[in-house]
Amino acid sequence: MTAATALLDVVPRRRLAPRLPDLAGTWWLAALTTGVVTFGSLLVVVGTPLVRLPLALAFGFALAMVTLARPAAGVLVAVGYLVLLAFLRRLLIPTTGWWQTDPLLLVGPFVAALLIVKLFVLERRPVAPDRLSKLVLVFLLVSIVEVANPAGGGPGVGIVGLLYAAVPLLWFFIGRELLEDASVERLLQLVVGLGLVVAAYGLVQTEFGQPSWDREWVNLAGYDALHVGDVVRPFGTFSSSAEYALFVGSAFVVAVALTLRGRALALLALPPLAVALFLASARAALITAAFAAIVLMGLRTLRPWRALAVILVAAALAFAALEVFGSSLSSGAGSGNQLVSHQLGGITDPLDPNSSTLLLHFAIVIDGVKWSIHHPLGQGTASTNVGGVSRGSGDHAAGSTEVDVSNAFVAFGPAGGLLYLAIIVMVLFRAARCYFAGRPIMLPIIGVLVVGLGQWLIGGHYALAPVTWLLIGAVAAMAARTPRRRRLVDPAPR
Repeated sequence: MTAATALLDVVPRRRLAPRLPDLAGTWWLAALTTGVVTFGSLLVVVGTPLVRLPLALAFGFALAMVTLARPAAGVLVAVGYLVLLAFLRRLLIPTTGWWQTDPLLLVGPFVAALLIVKLFVLERRPVAPDRLSKLVLVFLLVSIVEVANPAGGGPGVGIVGLLYAAVPLLWFFIGRELLEDASVERLLQLVVGLGLVVAAYGLVQTEFGQPSWDREWVNLAGYDALHVGDVVRPFGTFSSSAEYALFVGSAFVVAVALTLRGRALALLALPPLAVALFLASARAALITAAFAAIVLMGLRTLRPWRALAVILVAAALAFAALEVFGSSLSSGAGSGNQLVSHQLGGITDPLDPNSSTLLLHFAIVIDGVKWSIHHPLGQGTASTNVGGVSRGSGDHAAGSTEVDVSNAFVAFGPAGGLLYLAIIVMVLFRAARCYFAGRPIMLPIIGVLVVGLGQWLIGGHYALAPVTWLLIGAVAAMAARTPRRRRLVDPAPR
């Protein structure tokens, strides 16, 4: 054995890749980042009308520095930024007016692109080492190819649509490479913490009314879905009440999962999150959150068939309770609180078109799938997201079907829709298999996936979509490292 060979046996073998500067732990990194953000904040105080562009550059630079120094920590900081993004944009309205094409929207995609270059170009990591990654990569390529679809309103519109259809998928590859058990735990704890902050702000909007910047945005946006009678739904720090309700519901379910795993502190988060979720008056989010909690309790049995039995029995009991007590709950709600009346009216009688839009939404989803059968090439990347709102063309008048599976059929044709459906099935199957194989961290991840089912890839969910696909990437990584043999004992919570 030569000396060189002996040295290679001692030194850990690492992938040869260009080295980035070691920015971690340097005092000037914190000083420089703080200085850039302070500069952007001073621009807001001064009141220049062009503040959004330099502020976006400041945030982008700060996040880039953190991301290059500590990639996993940079992901968490980026999630925090995305949760507060819409709130920040509304705060700037009195100074700069409302910018539909806001450069602040590009900070998140910039961070994702930076991490993709670092991981897969500089460090030369494999892009698709497992079957799930291959499916996601193919779906990503389909969304890029569909930019050139003649029915899509032109390449310019399609490229904008990529921000909502393709960029969230980039976070899958980032999560697969960077999120291990400890970092997933921190991300989930961050979701609960941010959920409490967002819920508190939403409750303030519900009980005391919107602050001036929120009222001005509601008037500018003309967002009809925010209104329930004469009341405006809470939307927290987000740009839509739907993302607000789903994010609060996800935080609630993560807190349920942590409680089931023995984290007593998580129990304190449940009451405020439950109240905020109910008063959000978004029935779909409330139902999926309740169902997710039932799923988690079933999974805690640690036996697949027993878990299935618990889920079915609990769902049947809940449905029976609504049938028995639904009318009294609906009539007892009164008209004192329109958000409560709207919530109870739709839940207690979901098949009544006068009180629930369930049948209408179901019809839209079915119509979208049927439409794709006669249009095998789809309608283009931007056809079902915010990027195609202003293009005013296309055969499918409904545009978004409000469910990501049927959106995939409309945008990418039957092949694209079936491909995306296969991704969903594989993700849920692998997450459940990992949990039964002894990975307790999968319990809250499954909860988040169930809450957002049908909304994983909805354009305009600037924070929730990246969080979802980060967790899906973690599922792919853990599934690749988890043996198929089941262990029926869940390790004790840490």
